[in-house]
Amino acid sequence: MKRVKQFCLEAVMLLLSLVVLFPVLYAVVSSFKTRSEIGEPLSLPHSLYLGNYENVFINLNVLGMLKNSFIVVAASMILIVLIGSLAAYPLGRKSKGIYMMLYLFFLSGLMIPFSAGIVPLFQLIKGLRLMNSLGALILVSTGSLMPITIMVFSAYVKSIPRELEEAAIMDGCGRISVFMRIILPLLKPAVITIVIINTLPVWNDFFNPLLFISSESKRTLPIAIYSFVKQNGAADYGSIFAVSVISIIFPILLFLCFQEQFYKGMASGAVKG
Repeated sequence: MKRVKQFCLEAVMLLLSLVVLFPVLYAVVSSFKTRSEIGEPLSLPHSLYLGNYENVFINLNVLGMLKNSFIVVAASMILIVLIGSLAAYPLGRKSKGIYMMLYLFFLSGLMIPFSAGIVPLFQLIKGLRLMNSLGALILVSTGSLMPITIMVFSAYVKSIPRELEEAAIMDGCGRISVFMRIILPLLKPAVITIVIINTLPVWNDFFNPLLFISSESKRTLPIAIYSFVKQNGAADYGSIFAVSVISIIFPILLFLCFQEQFYKGMASGAVKG
């Protein structure tokens, strides 16, 4: 009976995996098809046609868009990890009075829809003279992802023994030194978890670049895909599939490289939280 249940469970999981992976596999296969072959959706390409990728790199500034997206993601992740861990350190150590109020204040950001703050956010970015700059995207991404970051880091900080800090302080370390030398290295699983969780929404962010970026040279990849689809429409599905495949390579590689640490971090965080 156990074997039957195990077989049924594995069959269901396999079916769900195929359902999830099918759109990705379909896009990859279709990106190597010619225009005539695109009309046969379930067929395989007769040859490895690279014309779609060539068209994308020639007619669309893909490398420039990728560079902008990488800059926004990298800068946002650095700020998120540094600011989030610094904020979570005292909130994880003290849970009464003003510290509890601050913790609940940060968590309230998870319940407020992003659309509710569009107008004041636009006015803030305009007042800071960051319109049409990557700095606007970095600032907005960092702020919007801070609640979940503080929540995860706080759970990890609570699990770190206080004796480690006390021993470091007795050796002459200050609070900042204790954080940098003791706390931050122990937060490595949480850092990897936070980076993987937060990279995807920043990498795929469409609304903020559309709202704050007007210059073509500063567009990120989602805006480039949108513009390309708008210009070509149904005339060139192969190139649309090609640029879509290019856009998913980085998130997939990031997850594959750190999936083991990600799973450990999620499991450990669930137990510690």
